[in-house]
Amino acid sequence: MAGNSGQITWADVLRAAIQKSGKTRYEIAKATGNAVDQAQLSRVMVGGKTLTLDTAERIGRVVGVALTVAKRRGKKQ
Repeated sequence: MAGNSGQITWADVLRAAIQKSGKTRYEIAKATGNAVDQAQLSRVMVGGKTLTLDTAERIGRVVGVALTVAKRRGKKQ
């Protein structure tokens, strides 16, 4: 699933990683120290929940993805 702009979003990447991990929502919630509950994960999976950076980072650690910042190159004039 891609965002409105047609580009893949961080949430899309996270959803795919959650599915690929084979972990249950219960397992992911427990692995985050219950900082993210199963209901939140369910809403994330259907696209109905926006994530804070902290929440996305916690889930990402459990499912093996990390958000990195890359400096964009400006256009040459």
